[in-house]
Amino acid sequence: MNNTSIENQIKKAIENIDSTHIKEPELMYFVNLVSDEQLKIEKKQNKQLSIFGALGVGIITLLFCLYNFFFSAFIVMQVLSIIAPIIIFIIMKLLAREAKLQ
Repeated sequence: MNNTSIENQIKKAIENIDSTHIKEPELMYFVNLVSDEQLKIEKKQNKQLSIFGALGVGIITLLFCLYNFFFSAFIVMQVLSIIAPIIIFIIMKLLAREAKLQ
């Protein structure tokens, strides 16, 4: 096959497409069908986006809560490490005072 026969086949195919007559009700049916499918796809994408957003917010909230928990635990440990020697010092003073009294 040479290029002219391929070009002729393409021209014939285009002429056949142009010569086909689609009635308006059938055309509207296909337009409605395509728009319905497009609407279904958009709804599915919106649902996926909302699920992804909800998961993102949940993960961020969980990370924030964990950060607060560990930060609170860190603060408690710091306070205990400051208070523990003071308590031990007070107990030692009380024991020394009792030892002097006896």
